[in-house]
Amino acid sequence: MASIRELFATQSVRADYKGQPARLLPVTADTDIEKRGAIAAGKLLCGYKTEVERDGVKASETKDAVFSGNGKAEGLAIKLPRSEGGFQHISMTNPREGALELPRTVNRHRDDIAAVEKANAEQREAYDAAVDRGETVEEPEEVKTYLTEDALENTDRVIQAVREANVAELDSRLTNQNTKADIEVFLMTLGKLTASELTSAEVEKAKEYRKLRTEIGVFDQDHELAITSAANTPFEGETEQLREVAATLPNDSSAQMAAASSPMSRIGDQALIENLFKVATTMPIWDIVRNGGQKTLSQESFVALNDELMRHHDKEATDKIVPRMQAVTEKASADYTWEGRIFTKDDVDILVMRDRQAAWAYAWPTEARVEDIDVAMVVDDALTREDVPTDAQLETAKEVLDTLRNDVGDVDFGWMDDFDNEADAGVDFGDID
Repeated sequence: MASIRELFATQSVRADYKGQPARLLPVTADTDIEKRGAIAAGKLLCGYKTEVERDGVKASETKDAVFSGNGKAEGLAIKLPRSEGGFQHISMTNPREGALELPRTVNRHRDDIAAVEKANAEQREAYDAAVDRGETVEEPEEVKTYLTEDALENTDRVIQAVREANVAELDSRLTNQNTKADIEVFLMTLGKLTASELTSAEVEKAKEYRKLRTEIGVFDQDHELAITSAANTPFEGETEQLREVAATLPNDSSAQMAAASSPMSRIGDQALIENLFKVATTMPIWDIVRNGGQKTLSQESFVALNDELMRHHDKEATDKIVPRMQAVTEKASADYTWEGRIFTKDDVDILVMRDRQAAWAYAWPTEARVEDIDVAMVVDDALTREDVPTDAQLETAKEVLDTLRNDVGDVDFGWMDDFDNEADAGVDFGDID
């Protein structure tokens, strides 16, 4: 166990509080504090200096303040030292907003490091080449990152403390539904920002490689580079039966406001919505909507529809597809939860689902059901270092795809026989330019 003084020395971050120099100590579940008492996980302990006057003499005095990661912290900001001097300030007045800006800054810093390393390497290479040619050139000035090397030290603990405070509030019975929705949106956004440790360039490279391999799978499923997935080919079958069944499902206009308050609606992540349904059906979500397959339910109609469809409950499909879909939302936030069942009626799959705020029904042709799929190959947030190809691997994939696109195989142009016969018969084709 460590004293608070020791923890301030090793686990705190630079800060300002009401214009005064400060240190901020985030308290998480794994913070080992002596005499912890009422210092719960999710607290932000602030030690700051202020000027006091005693007997006409001004002096500096250290004071403390305690904030909660799910509350307000007026006048509090984290200071990140810059390489060229001074600080970048991140406001923690609203800890949730501050906890989202920190990973954005971490991601930008990661990209900055990669760009600076490349720039310095190129400078050095050009300098060495000039020296080898016998030229007299000045030693290149090292390019520096915007933030110092240790600028973000312990900021991960700040993010974790704020997260833990909000998870605790989310789980509390005393928290109203609107606040829970706000917290879930925060947690989903935070999850997306912290999902990957790759640079932007590495993410784009991994996505390009995955796309190339997926296209290779369209041409040749057995190729060693091929990624094959039922989600690759959108459903193009008949939709009349879907529209007929969808027309029998309730659609509660009174539930629209609740649906709009759901994190899935508020976060505005189109890719997340698309991926959610890609692991269940080859019919894109927008085609489901166009065919009337999306319905908004009240909590009452959710229960009633479950009861009405219970004899059509497809337990096998539910056990296979619902966990798969939940895995997609868990990639965004492990704290966002929803429940659902799949019913199969008249060759149409019907997903009836609800989260803390709202409920929906979605329908698609059973023929379009995805029986098996690797969730990690659908969700971009699941990209890891192993997914980033080398330049050689990327080039090979491009060459393979180019070859497959242009390889039409052996084609029997039967009409050439007629051409030859007519030529043999002495037919005059005239001048052919």
